[in-house]
Amino acid sequence: MSDRNKYKPEYCYLGIALSGTYGTSPTVKSKCGGSSKSSMSGMISKLYPYLGDLLEGGIVVDKRSVPEKDIIHEVYSGPMMDIDLPSRTKSQIFAEPAPSEPGDKLGGLDTVSMDLYLMRWEKLGARIGYRLGNTIVWNDGEILPIPEESERWKQLRLFPLTLNNGSSYTVRVEYP
Repeated sequence: MSDRNKYKPEYCYLGIALSGTYGTSPTVKSKCGGSSKSSMSGMISKLYPYLGDLLEGGIVVDKRSVPEKDIIHEVYSGPMMDIDLPSRTKSQIFAEPAPSEPGDKLGGLDTVSMDLYLMRWEKLGARIGYRLGNTIVWNDGEILPIPEESERWKQLRLFPLTLNNGSSYTVRVEYP
């Protein structure tokens, strides 16, 4: 059984930018009483292997068309997204969450709701889409079918890697 079959990832948010792919899983209640989110990131320059793991209605952002200088500025100086904040809400460092509007001055240690985060990136030129059935519906009108899982992972090869300390990992090598 492959490692991929042992754990089925589910993402409510996926993205791709210059450095690769990333995603966020929904917040779940733990057995210990708290809650947590999980996320992934990888240096894979293709988004399609993960599209089938996006939950129905989940959001996908493609930032590759945003000018590099704007990406760098927004990543270092712009707010982070908090998928648990209510719509049009910001949370600034050492302050309680508060209402926010597009255009509010926010910094790199602040967080914003998903809708505000998406508005910022769309204004910079990112493509925003959402999962509807087995498709991704993009804000520019394109409808992208999600390939079957076996097709999504075809161009990526998995190789086992064992370190000298005995730790085992699976390494993905991407083919053009």
